[in-house]
Amino acid sequence: MSSSPVAGSAATGPPSGPATGSGGRHATDRRRGPGRPARRIRPVSSGARPGPRRRRARYWPQYLAISPYYLIFSVFMFFPVIYTIYLAFQKWDGIGEMHYVGFQQFRFLWDDPVFWLSIRNTLVIFKIYVIKRIKKRETAGICFISIYKILGRLKKTATSKISTIRKCKAE
Repeated sequence: MSSSPVAGSAATGPPSGPATGSGGRHATDRRRGPGRPARRIRPVSSGARPGPRRRRARYWPQYLAISPYYLIFSVFMFFPVIYTIYLAFQKWDGIGEMHYVGFQQFRFLWDDPVFWLSIRNTLVIFKIYVIKRIKKRETAGICFISIYKILGRLKKTATSKISTIRKCKAE
């Protein structure tokens, strides 16, 4: 160990310059014991957050760990959707060559009464099963909340009555 005085120790007086916590760039911790120098802590920042590059680099291992999920998700979800859209504009029997036909296949749907019947049936089923269930759940939720509030009031009332009875018995 050296016997030279340490900045900020009792032998040299208060530190001055950039190592001070009040006006300088770096803050120092108290001495940790006799003869040990003051421990330097991280620089006092101006309040600015680290840049986006530094944040991304900091979380790189986590991104790498979850990347297989996103890769598999994109292969099995996005590729079929995009390929289906591609096939919608092709004339193909599934075995031979594909021929681009554009919107010709969709023009057929506008004149097809079975297509419009299926759209109507889909909307009716949606209305029956989804909308009505949502309304039932909203009604049930409102009932449960009301019951919860009523029970909460009853509990508060019962608790106050029990404490009143205890006070009377104590007197």
